[in-house]
Amino acid sequence: MKQAIRRSSFEQMWKKLPDAAITRHSERRVRLYADEDIEEEVVEWLREKKVNVTSARELGHRGKPDSFHVALAFRKQRFLLTKNGKHFLPNRAVPPDRFHGIIVVEGDMRNMEPYARAMTHVLKIIIPFGDHYAGTKFHVQQRHLTMYFRDFKGQYRTQRFSMESGGPFEWVEGDSSGK
Repeated sequence: MKQAIRRSSFEQMWKKLPDAAITRHSERRVRLYADEDIEEEVVEWLREKKVNVTSARELGHRGKPDSFHVALAFRKQRFLLTKNGKHFLPNRAVPPDRFHGIIVVEGDMRNMEPYARAMTHVLKIIIPFGDHYAGTKFHVQQRHLTMYFRDFKGQYRTQRFSMESGGPFEWVEGDSSGK
C-alpha cells in the first residue's frame, strides 16, 4: 500500500523498486579505502566477502588530515569508506571533482545490529556497481541510504532509499494531480 504525504503541489511517497533494479552488476566492483575510523574487524569482514579494501590503519596513515585520506582514495580510484559525514558529505568540504566516491556509514561496534545492517547495504547495494557510482557520495544508515551525485546534465541530485522490510523503496516526488 502506498502512503503519500502532501507538501505544496507535490505528492511524496516511497515507491517499491523492482528486483531487476538492483541486480544489474557493473563490470568493475567498487574498491574501498577505509578511513582510520573504520574498525579492523570491519575491514577483515569486507575482505572475507571478497571486497578489495585497504585501510588507513594498515598503511600507517592514522592521524592524517581528512584531506589526505580523500586525496589518496581519489588518486587510487577507491571509494573512501568513513563514518565522518560531517567532514566528507558537504560539497564545500569535498568538491565533486576531488573524490572518486565516498561512503559514509553510520554505526559502531558497540551497537552491532544497526551497524551490521548498514555495512550489509554497502556490500549488497554499492560494492557490485563500481562503474555506475563513480563520483557519488553515499550516506548509509541501518534503514536508509542516500545518494548525492551529478546527473547527466551536470545538476546535483539526491536520491533516497528505504531498506525497510520488503524494500528497497525509492523516495519519489511527483505531481499531485497524478500525471
